[in-house]
Amino acid sequence: MKKIILLLSLFCLLVGCKTKKITKLTRLEAKSSNLDFNRSVKKVILTHYSINDSTEIISDKKPLFVQIQTFDVLGNLTGNKVTHQDKSNNIDAEYIFDASNKVTSSKFSYNTLQINSIYKHQYKGKKLLNSEEYNQDTNSLEAVTKYKYNAKKLKSIEHLIKKDSSLQIIETTLLSSSGIIKEVIKYDNSKISKRDLYDSIGRIMISYSGPTNKVLYTYDKHGNIATEKDNAYSFKYEYDSYGNETVRYLFDSDLVFCPTGDCIIGIRYHVYEYDKKKNWIKKIEFDRQCIPKTIEIRTLEYY
Repeated sequence: MKKIILLLSLFCLLVGCKTKKITKLTRLEAKSSNLDFNRSVKKVILTHYSINDSTEIISDKKPLFVQIQTFDVLGNLTGNKVTHQDKSNNIDAEYIFDASNKVTSSKFSYNTLQINSIYKHQYKGKKLLNSEEYNQDTNSLEAVTKYKYNAKKLKSIEHLIKKDSSLQIIETTLLSSSGIIKEVIKYDNSKISKRDLYDSIGRIMISYSGPTNKVLYTYDKHGNIATEKDNAYSFKYEYDSYGNETVRYLFDSDLVFCPTGDCIIGIRYHVYEYDKKKNWIKKIEFDRQCIPKTIEIRTLEYY
């Protein structure tokens, strides 16, 4: 009887949060490959509020942070500014791209850290061989991305950054003969720290980190991550018809799908409002008692 009551309680919570959802959508169009938005977005202002009571009223509340992003017509991120209420993690970045869609310069500041960079790209015919980042003030080489080919096809990408006065590799991406990512290897002090393995269509399937930790992924019919399982915890995700996460279940059992629901230790709900171009403009996060915890407001400007 106890298990039945728990299942009914979980079902009622789920229904209660989901009934707040305002806009019903159908999968009529896919999101852009280089943006997390539908349609051509010029500017996005994201305001993040923390809610301390059971209401959804945010008037007279100061946001925890405000993020302003700008994009060019090709979807490249040209600006990213994040202002926190406590000013502890403020970021201000600007990027300029050339006609080939490659970044040529950037300005980045993080609190007191400020870096101005210029980028140089080396080609052989139409093949991009190297992309180098230089500190504009000292003209020192700070990072390199190397592209390696098998005949005419790209087979690997290596990222190196300046560390202890030398360039050290931090990531390698390996591609299949059809150009699909098959493995990503990350390094810490030139030693492998993480390996991600992908399937034949470029979806991450297994992630290894540390000596023993392994994360397994499964997907739904739309390509969204359905389950995520590591050595200690498991997650199950649900999405709306545009691929935005609506429900996340956290399990502490070695079974992803619990037959009784007894091993569910956390549920997180998200409810969205959308504009006419099918991009969300309001997202509310609820806890398992359906009490709102955070609200994010997005203002989007289109080309």
